[in-house]
Amino acid sequence: MDSTVSLCELDSFNNHLIAIAIVGAGAVSAVLVIVKKKEWLKQSIISEEKNEI
Repeated sequence: MDSTVSLCELDSFNNHLIAIAIVGAGAVSAVLVIVKKKEWLKQSIISEEKNEI
């Protein structure tokens, strides 16, 4: 019984780690997308200012 309980606990622990890894990867990709969009916005604003001059 003890061995099966420890295996179940280990399995649920691994599932938690996998879930945390997925959430972390999603957060990182979201941050990267936001950073890219900000860079793109800055570049478009700079190019618009150059066109006006």
